[in-house]
Amino acid sequence: MSIDGSIVTREANTGCTWARDLSYGRFFSPTKSWEGCGGSTGYREFSGMSGDDIWPLEVGKAWSYAATGFSNGNGWDSGTGCEVTGTARVTVPAGSYDTYRVLCNSKWTKQTFYVSPEEGHPVKFSQERNDRRSSAAEYTWEYVRSEVAPTS
Repeated sequence: MSIDGSIVTREANTGCTWARDLSYGRFFSPTKSWEGCGGSTGYREFSGMSGDDIWPLEVGKAWSYAATGFSNGNGWDSGTGCEVTGTARVTVPAGSYDTYRVLCNSKWTKQTFYVSPEEGHPVKFSQERNDRRSSAAEYTWEYVRSEVAPTS
């Protein structure tokens, strides 16, 4: 994972890399660009966000992102809707946390975030395909540990 300003880039062990622009709702922002993901490379242009203020998280809050996606010469509606659907106690390698479950759906993927108010970020995340034609990777990650980088 790398961070450059508000852009966070991750790479899967499959070689797929994708970036999120955290200025669109921090963790819940839709993917901004992707490369080498099942033969697909592309990007999204965002045209706005609507709905409830995201923070603080509360069960029932909902918001959506308007966007257009572009890949392999094609464009499509790439909007995403998110909702805080409940709370859950989640155990991951870093420990057990009380979390808010946030579900984000688009035409192509369903993403589930488990956000710990104590940690201030997701401690678990999963992504599934909503459409069999999607080249999006299906995966889950869990919070393992926190490390503070030494200062020089």
